[in-house]
This record gives sequence, structure tokens and C-alpha cells, in this order.
Amino acid sequence: MKNIIAYTDNLKENKWDNFYFDLIKINTLPEFEKLDSFNAKGIFSRAIFKKVYDLTAKNMLKLLIITPDTTPKKVYGIAFLQSKEILTMEVEETPLFNQWFSSINKNASTPKVYTFTSNSSSSRSLFNNEKELTHKGMGEFICSQVPNSFIAEKLTKEKADFVTPFIQLDASDNFELIEQYFKALVK
Repeated sequence: MKNIIAYTDNLKENKWDNFYFDLIKINTLPEFEKLDSFNAKGIFSRAIFKKVYDLTAKNMLKLLIITPDTTPKKVYGIAFLQSKEILTMEVEETPLFNQWFSSINKNASTPKVYTFTSNSSSSRSLFNNEKELTHKGMGEFICSQVPNSFIAEKLTKEKADFVTPFIQLDASDNFELIEQYFKALVK
């Protein structure tokens, strides 16, 4: 599949045209029923997670649904797979998909990004710089959204670099002074 790419450090240099957004049909959604937004998001995300698994045979860590263009309204998906690969797709607008999506997409006139993981979901408007990034610097946008497990080694190094100056291996303790302060505290 041309729309699955491996995550690499130079991914951020890619533009919109470097990604393939194959049209996929989400046929794993149940019949629409009016639910509160929280329950609707859960059913919606599980259906897309299942569809991505059916397409790739790989588990997904995180899913982004973005609507960068409001006219014509298109819905794009970016799935971060457990194999440190990224699946990009355009979601076909079927009547059933539109019913479910409109139940969670309250203000369709605002470009948004929806984030789904196996145990949480959130949504927010795309910031102005992100709207531009989605078309001019899509790779940079994707890299800013990767799950921590994709960059675990980098995060471990950053943490070690931050903590190292505070580690004092030649520290000495004056236990007589500690005992004196402890007794004073107890009194």
C-alpha cells in the first residue's frame, strides 16, 4: 500500500503531495442512533480502529481525523500503527459515516482535528499554523502528533540529559547533623 509509510526522522520534510490519501469506506459503523457525544465518539473510533486493522492487519496506537478544508468538506485520517508506520487515508463520505461524524463534529464550518486512542478521545480546532502545515508541511504536522512510543529513545535521552546535572554521586551526608535536626523536629 502506498499510503503506509515508515516513521523516520526526515518525515517532517515531506509536503502534502508526498502522502497518498487512498479513499476508504468505513463499513464497520453500526446503524446510527442518537447518543451523547462521548458515547458516539467511542463507537465511531472503535469502528475506524477495526477498519484500519482489517486493512493493515496491524494495531493502531493513535488516530487523527482532520478536516482541514471546510469546502469541499473532506475528512482525512492519519493512523499511527504499532509497527511505527503511518497510514494516511481519505474517508469516503457515505450517509452512515456522515450521520456518525456530524454527531461528534458540532461546528462543521471550523477546521478541526480529532484525536482517538484506545482509551481516550479529544477534539480541537486546527490552529492557523496547523491549517497551513496540513497542506504545505504535512510531514511536520504528522511528526508533531506522533505517539510517545514512536520516539521513546529520543524522550529517554532528553530525560537523561535533563536529570544528569542534578545527580551528585560524590554527595556526603552528615548523619550526626541529620540526627540532631530529627530530634529537634520530634521535640
